[in-house]
Amino acid sequence: MKNIKKTHIVLLIFLIIIIAAFFTFAPKDSRSSGVFKKEKLTIGLSFDSLVVERWQRDLETFISYANDKDIEVNVQIANDNLELQKKQIIELINDDVDILVILPSQYDAFQEELKIAEKEKIKVIAYDRLLTKGKVDAYISFDNIGVGSKLAEQVILGIRDTPDNKKNIIIINGDPNDNNSKLINKGIYSTLENIKDPSINIIGEVWSNGWRENEAFSIVEEKINQGLRIDGIIAANDILATGAVEALAERSLSGDVIVVGQDAELSACQRIVEGSQKATIYKPINQLSMVTVDYALKLISDKRIEYEETIENDFKNNVVPYIKLDFIVVTKENIDEVIVNTGFHDKDSVYMNIREN
Repeated sequence: MKNIKKTHIVLLIFLIIIIAAFFTFAPKDSRSSGVFKKEKLTIGLSFDSLVVERWQRDLETFISYANDKDIEVNVQIANDNLELQKKQIIELINDDVDILVILPSQYDAFQEELKIAEKEKIKVIAYDRLLTKGKVDAYISFDNIGVGSKLAEQVILGIRDTPDNKKNIIIINGDPNDNNSKLINKGIYSTLENIKDPSINIIGEVWSNGWRENEAFSIVEEKINQGLRIDGIIAANDILATGAVEALAERSLSGDVIVVGQDAELSACQRIVEGSQKATIYKPINQLSMVTVDYALKLISDKRIEYEETIENDFKNNVVPYIKLDFIVVTKENIDEVIVNTGFHDKDSVYMNIREN
């Protein structure tokens, strides 16, 4: 009898060891086979920073919409630190997320991380900014070439009545490590070349590392100190427009120069109603966040995704599905309709400086 009990105990111990080993060494792919099906799907969301006002809005909408669909979001913010973002992406992969959504700090710096994600069969969405030199399953953003084209168009419309033979403009590009900056620049020049106006004179152009406004301030200050008249400034976003307007204001030129930007930041909307900025670009970021969650869910489920365009990302023969969203040019004429009535910014905040005066 004792021998039987000992045999049972030995068998029980052996069974426990086998089960423990199975859980320890089970392949990662078992998550998709249904053996260890998680209670909720998880999106790994990697943002390079929240320095731009709109990123905080993107993040809040993304999480809220995903949670409404019973999807968890594992969020990592790199605080504008490239090496930290790389580390965080690896941590997300190790956390067994179902898909990665990445807003990269540098478009071509994540080759190894994308290679690991591909090896682990984790799909990747490039959020608003393209990722290159690695496998990417979808790129979801706005028409960035179109954004640049419209920025240039707004400046040209604003300076067309300038009486002098030469209309002097400054181009302030975004971060050279952000592929969107290149696309916006391409759009700017496409419009300038299509118009073929010999009176337009580019007196300065700069690329702004980290989208920081000090580059914008410096080039505007430099051209003023050189005694050059500035008629228009094409800024790649509203942070850069802020730097440009601050430099103009120091010489009491604010409002005399046509300035444009993008992202519809509150400060830009305030400048539009005040008259120191002509236009900004409003991109429905709620739509971007929600569309990305929807596409993430389709990719996780291996469903066919719909897209009309593709974009090359310098990786083998990989052509990335490009889900391109529309944007709206915001001026003083439509700011109430586009910004206030939609609740993007409240009216008191937009008109705050007007009422104080």
